[in-house]
Amino acid sequence: MRRRTWPLLTTVACLGLATVLITCTVICPNAAAGRRELKVALYPFIPEFVAAADLIKRDFEAAYPHIKLNILDLRSNYYGPDDPNYIETVDADVFEVDSILLAQFVADKKIRELQQMCFYHKQSCLRMPTLGHR
Repeated sequence: MRRRTWPLLTTVACLGLATVLITCTVICPNAAAGRRELKVALYPFIPEFVAAADLIKRDFEAAYPHIKLNILDLRSNYYGPDDPNYIETVDADVFEVDSILLAQFVADKKIRELQQMCFYHKQSCLRMPTLGHR
C-alpha cells in the first residue's frame, strides 16, 4: 500500500504546484528575470514529510529551473493560532490547507478562485493520478 501511495502523493503534489506556477505566471507576467522564489506551505502531517518535501522540491526545480521552490516546514504547530508556524499566519504563495480551515482562508482573502483560462482540461489533470492508482 505504501509503495502505491507515495507515487500518487508525489504526482498530485507536483500537478498542484504546476497549476499554481501557471496561475502565478498569468497573474504576475512581469516578474523579474532570473530565478524566482515560490513559497509553498504544504500540509505537514503526512508520512515522511521531509523526504516528500525534498522529492517535490527536487522534481519541481528540475522541471522549472527558473523557480526556486521554498517549502515551509509547519510541523511544529500547523493548527496553533499562537504559534509562528500557524498555517494562517505564514507568508506563502501556495497553500495546501486542511479543509476545516478553508472557509477562514476565503474570508481572510488568502485564497481566491482561479481564472477560467488557468484550468486544465479535465482529462489532462486526471491522467497521472489515474495511472498512479492502477
